[in-house]
Amino acid sequence: MNRDTFIRDVLRLGAVGATNWLAQKVSAGVISGALDNENDHVLVLIQLIGGNDGLNTIIPINHWDQLVLHRGNVLPNKKDVIQCNNHIGFHPSAKALHDLMQQQKMCIIQGVGYENPNRSHFRSMDIWNTASPSNQYWTSGWLGRYLDIIHPNYPTAYPNIKYPDPLVVSIGNDVAETCQGNSHQFSYALSSFSQLTEKIGEQHREIGEVSGNYNSLIDFLSQSAKLTNALSGSINTLKQKGKNYITYPNSELAAQLGMVAQLINAGAKTKVYTLTLGGFDTHAYQVDKDNSNEGNHPSLLRMLGDSLTAFLEDLKRSGNHKRVLGMVYSEFGRQIKSNKSFGTDHGDAAPVFIFGDGLKHQNIGDTPNILEELPDQAGINTNIDFKQVYFEILQSWFKLEQSNINKVFMAKDSLQKLQIF
Repeated sequence: MNRDTFIRDVLRLGAVGATNWLAQKVSAGVISGALDNENDHVLVLIQLIGGNDGLNTIIPINHWDQLVLHRGNVLPNKKDVIQCNNHIGFHPSAKALHDLMQQQKMCIIQGVGYENPNRSHFRSMDIWNTASPSNQYWTSGWLGRYLDIIHPNYPTAYPNIKYPDPLVVSIGNDVAETCQGNSHQFSYALSSFSQLTEKIGEQHREIGEVSGNYNSLIDFLSQSAKLTNALSGSINTLKQKGKNYITYPNSELAAQLGMVAQLINAGAKTKVYTLTLGGFDTHAYQVDKDNSNEGNHPSLLRMLGDSLTAFLEDLKRSGNHKRVLGMVYSEFGRQIKSNKSFGTDHGDAAPVFIFGDGLKHQNIGDTPNILEELPDQAGINTNIDFKQVYFEILQSWFKLEQSNINKVFMAKDSLQKLQIF
């Protein structure tokens, strides 16, 4: 992390965030944290960037003839589809995902989206990150508001004995928008363990030497630098202590999940890990034109399944498998009709995957209904609002009380439960 990057990241809070942070200071040594029913549960979020083609991931085989009519040039060979029941089958490259479902380690939630969908990458992901209505613009993320509730004094007196580690670790160069609180960003960006060797302390001294009429901002930057230094030291200690119990596949996502597992296996107190996997904006050559079983999208599905399989096995061998829940999601699905470039264009709803140990159900929601006659640019209809998934995680996994869940969603009414657990 160089000086410019550091200043850029902390300044993302803005003047209001900095002012609020200064105003909320309390005496040093205070240990915050007011989780209603605190547990050691961990959440791992994997965002598929670009819009995953759900119809070529979990295939509604009961509508195979209609699928051939609308998207025959991107469908895999029917004989190779891994059939689960009379309604759905997995793409042949997603065998590992299918196997996880059979082992009760994965739950498919069909038709997940939101009312009045937006097909802009940036706007749609903003809606998913903030859990806002599609016609409103919110500046805090849903997990950021959750963390605001249970850590109201953050970052004052953090880290501490009770919370020695980052509350959120974002694997990559950027912090997670979903973990942006009302005043503070809760996530610590970690691109690699080698990043920890950088001399952040020298950057702190450079910032402290700035002069002018910006005392409050400089104080804010200085305190942020101290926090970053302390959290970096914590991660470095965990890196030395933790280990992986298996050898991971050779892919970027597998390497990132290996880092997460190493921290979890070391006993990190981190509650949330965020990761991303790009490449899902498959407008052209989503599949090979000469072999529709293979191509860019099938390779991504294979990488995802193999990486998750390794991650869950690592956690099982370390004894942490019952502590960790994961969610795989994308900003939208793809249109039902493919295009002439062996690809698909921006759509609406798509499946969400929940992964972990001993899930109650393996398939939730109705299989998409594919009609023979479709308007141009038709997408999959939303059957389940993504906020219902978030609600289930907050209530059933993190054990947050209903009154606080309402604060997270800025709503008075509770959402319908999905009974994932």
